[in-house]
Amino acid sequence: MPVIDSFPDEEDTRKVQTAVVGGAGADWPVFLPYDHDGFDRFMRGRGRDDFYCGTLLGGCGKVLTVRRSERKKCHFAHRPPVHCRRTAVGEDSADHLYIGQALRRWLQQQSHQSVSVKYLDHGFGPGGAVEVRFGAPRRMIRVQMGRLALRAWQTERAPALGGGAAAVHWAYGPGSGLAHNEASEHGHAIRFECRTVDDLREVYVGTQMTDHSVEWVPLAEAHLDATGIVTPQLAEQVGMRAEAEPQAPVAFPLLPGSIAFTGGIEVTAQGDESRLYDADVQPRGSVLIRARISLPRGVAQPQPHRIHVIDGMAHLSTLPMPSEADASWLVIHADGCSPLAETRDPRWPDLKPPEQVLEPPAEEAAAPALAPGPDVAERATRKVSIVQAFRARLTQIAHARGVINWEKLVPHAGAAPGEFSPADRVRLLAAVDYPRAADKPILSSLVKIQGDAIGAPRLFADILAELGRDDATEEGTLDEVHEREMHRAYALVRGETVDVVV
Repeated sequence: MPVIDSFPDEEDTRKVQTAVVGGAGADWPVFLPYDHDGFDRFMRGRGRDDFYCGTLLGGCGKVLTVRRSERKKCHFAHRPPVHCRRTAVGEDSADHLYIGQALRRWLQQQSHQSVSVKYLDHGFGPGGAVEVRFGAPRRMIRVQMGRLALRAWQTERAPALGGGAAAVHWAYGPGSGLAHNEASEHGHAIRFECRTVDDLREVYVGTQMTDHSVEWVPLAEAHLDATGIVTPQLAEQVGMRAEAEPQAPVAFPLLPGSIAFTGGIEVTAQGDESRLYDADVQPRGSVLIRARISLPRGVAQPQPHRIHVIDGMAHLSTLPMPSEADASWLVIHADGCSPLAETRDPRWPDLKPPEQVLEPPAEEAAAPALAPGPDVAERATRKVSIVQAFRARLTQIAHARGVINWEKLVPHAGAAPGEFSPADRVRLLAAVDYPRAADKPILSSLVKIQGDAIGAPRLFADILAELGRDDATEEGTLDEVHEREMHRAYALVRGETVDVVV
């Protein structure tokens, strides 16, 4: 009888540890922990059909199943029949995607615009190099992950060959074998690696000096300046400035009719004679920024869903942020403002007012939604992705019986806090808990704003209102409702029994 090597429907038993979520061609990686406890934490808030053998991992693009094991390593596996030529399957097989995503978030947090990531294939599958382009004029960070012949490296490293980028900052992954050449020629080399920390792959950046020593720090501890990536060690040993790269100042020609804003949300009264609003602001011929508008108390409150043009004379100042050291708001002090009849104006093309919120009929309950943009379908898809990422992370926080700052929650969805207005923030967090049900805790009760005092976060009441609940008057004080929802979240996530107040 002939020897049968495998059955047609035999499952792929390779222990694939990484996958992507969001589709076969997505670049959002996930790492499946080896042990069953880590597996359980990982799967909270996720579906079993959410994972793909991503094409950017060199995979087939098919849906992967998850395998939990008490005695062996938990892993992803292909569903039969298996026709996949993916070769890298270990926990480091998605490191190029982790590095690309981490650099995207890191640059956005430093206010760099138009960040795009590309993964190069040098003949051994995607991920031979990670190219991150950003800014205007375009700059590029290139992380060489795979091996590259010395002559090819010298050719591509030439300043004239930047692929259209005005400046190229080179860095090296663990397998490139070129960091010592970079250090020999330029005094130091920037390196990247990923480490598994608490069931997650975290990105570290290192500085290799000419003596081959390498000092590693989390990427968040480095910053970017005109010369490239600056680590704490480099700042100290090479004498570079330790502070972050100064951004190009925004040109405000503070003349009547030259500045417009939208989405103004009152934050606090500034003395007895003026009011302060967070808003999207754009000077004519300049970029959109987040800033604060100071208006006299006698001026009618600007409607968030309209574009307003600043009238009369205005001047620019800064206001320190009480919760962040060495940070400040730009404040435009104006005598008044006038609303435009239209919701778009070619003089300020980036201003996109949020949709006017109308009170729905009592019998209708509409899911919270982000303000529409020019591509409604794309924004809706992104919103769903963000809400899913928030829900998964908050479930993990509930399991750990903790809380998380909004500023630290947003990067888990591949975004930056500055992308969202205060109104967007409330809508997104309310969507995490929509639709409401008596047996569901409010997971967004675990979110605070940096600088919040002890007690209910200042956005919790807004979230309740967005969900159509007036708990602070019907079920106790706001602090009591908040504390109860936190404990309900901790208890229900852990599968414990709690008394539900309806």
